[in-house]
Amino acid sequence: MSENEQANDLLKEFEPLSLELLDDHVQRLIHSAKNVFNELVRLIKSITLYGADHQSSLNFRARFFEVMTEALAKGDDLVIEVQTYALVISDQVIYEDSKVEGNFIYRFYTDGIRELRFKQGIRSEEVDQLLNIFLLDWTAPSLFEDDAVTMMWSQKFEHITYAVATQYNEDTQEADEYLFNFTDELNRLSDYCHTAQSYVRPAPIKLSLAAEQSQNLEHLKKMNKRELLEKLISLSHETQSQRLQVAGQDRFVQLLDKLAQLFAQEAEVGDLERLMRQAMFIATPKQLEQLVSCWAVPVFMQQVMFPLKSSDHPQAISALACVKLLGSAATPHIARALGEVAEAHIEVLNQLILPFIEQHPIELCRVVRTADFLHNKRLIPLLYSSQSDELCLQVFQTGWKHQDQGVRYEVLLSLPERLYNSHILTKALIEGLQDSYSKIRTLSSFRLSKLKDSESRATLKQYLDAGVKDLALIDLRKLFAALALMGEASAYFAEYWSQHSSGISFSAFSGKGRDEGHCALIALALSSQATEYRAVLEKATNRKLGGASFIEAAQWGLAYLESNQGAQDQMIYELFFRNQLSLPKGRQR
Repeated sequence: MSENEQANDLLKEFEPLSLELLDDHVQRLIHSAKNVFNELVRLIKSITLYGADHQSSLNFRARFFEVMTEALAKGDDLVIEVQTYALVISDQVIYEDSKVEGNFIYRFYTDGIRELRFKQGIRSEEVDQLLNIFLLDWTAPSLFEDDAVTMMWSQKFEHITYAVATQYNEDTQEADEYLFNFTDELNRLSDYCHTAQSYVRPAPIKLSLAAEQSQNLEHLKKMNKRELLEKLISLSHETQSQRLQVAGQDRFVQLLDKLAQLFAQEAEVGDLERLMRQAMFIATPKQLEQLVSCWAVPVFMQQVMFPLKSSDHPQAISALACVKLLGSAATPHIARALGEVAEAHIEVLNQLILPFIEQHPIELCRVVRTADFLHNKRLIPLLYSSQSDELCLQVFQTGWKHQDQGVRYEVLLSLPERLYNSHILTKALIEGLQDSYSKIRTLSSFRLSKLKDSESRATLKQYLDAGVKDLALIDLRKLFAALALMGEASAYFAEYWSQHSSGISFSAFSGKGRDEGHCALIALALSSQATEYRAVLEKATNRKLGGASFIEAAQWGLAYLESNQGAQDQMIYELFFRNQLSLPKGRQR
């Protein structure tokens, strides 16, 4: 058999039987089924216009059940084949919807349902439950992880059954001479398959088939591009996928990749979604792995996610579906895109990336290192939601070295509290005390105040001993406060104050000497045994030697000791983040 003759035999499989060739019994079933789904059309139109709870819609629901009951009255099951965009009995279309969005047929097909069977005795409750599934808005976030098979199974129908397609699980050997070469066919079909506005109009081709045989191709010209694409994919797989493929030389994979690249380049993301869904459903595991490796690359993913730059792009839903189909492989690409996509898509993208974060530590840290502040402001909190301490610390260290001060601040601000005891944090926070950005210096001192280990306290005391003369009062005060909150003994600050308040001339309290005494009083009030040294604070309120600076610190300390927990927290917040020694409301200096 020649290649052209074999192609002709395969194409004959596409030709449906005419209605006249079917027996009377089947014709009657088809007529009954069409009546049933004509009522469904009216119901959907009513719901679109008036809503599901309008009396008109309720009437159409009742009518749908009535006609369904009549169709089953003679005892024959109503068995309906689910195709991509149509419900069919004996190759006769009884209901069709060419859309993707809002099309329950397409959803059923892509989720694997290939047959619906209705049995005599069906109850109105079952019909209502099925209609509710038909009318689901699959774009709702609550349904993001569900599929049509799960929804059908959950209803536990008694008189409605369904059949799910079986995927290929293994390859078998098949000789090359029996394969139909669709790589060649692609060169002829891809142009008009992709560029036609509504119906495929192929350029005239010179066939080597006999005139009567070439008539079998005429129906292809009447197919729209969606139908032709799906026929091409299915036929390509059937004629060559069941063989032992040599890695990298699978012509089915090559065909699918060429088509996918073509759709992506032309921004036909809706067609790309249909291609990916069908390909991933029928591909063997080995083919699926090859396809994912072809598609999970930067240029292709940028083209796929382009619609997500707009909050209302008509192909945004398809773009999200394509990304979801690629699973873990899409994770680094989503991370790179977070800086460009519209805010409306962030939540969904976060849900897509979250399960796979821990599988891509190197790629994700690379994104943190190269992304700007606004991009990282979206990305860093998401990465910190990982339960992997190792990954979170890698993200912190990467962001901490970023040249943008906003990124350094964000990576410290969002750091999970469970990581405060990490040995790398103390060193980083000491570095942060010297940052040129004042907010980072403040946040570093506040984060230090949360560390309770003796090693961290010793490191901070060493830093103070070495650099106290170079620090401004507001920075020095925060570090003394942090040291006290870290658990440093009250006696340490009492002695420090004593050294700066007894037997020293007034001139000794000018400049840094006065600042250190002021800070020691603040720290004394914040230390754990402060109440034992209350007399020191009371005495300092009358200490004229240090002037207003000592009096202000002592009064603040006494107010702190007399306040409740909420007021104390507010005073500490204002000390660190507003650079103020504020007293609680109603408290006079």
